[in-house]
Amino acid sequence: MLAFKLESEEISYKTKLITLQVKKESDIKLWHSWDYETEGAMLSDFITWFLQEKDKIIVGFNILKFDIPLLLMKSANMADFEKFSMKLNRSNILDLFVILTFQRRGNIKGFQDYCREFGIETAARDEILSLYANKQYSELDSLLVKNLTALERLFEKVVEKEK
Repeated sequence: MLAFKLESEEISYKTKLITLQVKKESDIKLWHSWDYETEGAMLSDFITWFLQEKDKIIVGFNILKFDIPLLLMKSANMADFEKFSMKLNRSNILDLFVILTFQRRGNIKGFQDYCREFGIETAARDEILSLYANKQYSELDSLLVKNLTALERLFEKVVEKEK
């Protein structure tokens, strides 16, 4: 299972990607926009990694409505787009936003709200964006890992509740 998150400058399909983040068991991978000359280079590195990854279960929050469509739009003209989109299409994607909204009979909440409900600590998006704007990248990484771990814990709580 891969826990997946991305951060972007805005909640918009025209936004710039800041980071892509994956957690698989204790292994964490982060792709940072500041480590690449272009967003496309970062996305290309991520896609190359993803295509080599064996795991086909992807867990995220609101990834079906935002993260995956954004990745597909931004990678549409890349060389490995067809392979990337087919692998995504064949993956089992668990969107905790959809599951939790369904469990709560249509009551919509955000990631931080659900985490708070389950007693899981998270970092606020405003804080992440502030650290990014101020180029405090090591502090930013610790918050990204915190939220990635929170995503994984939220998944565990949802699975426990279903048992």
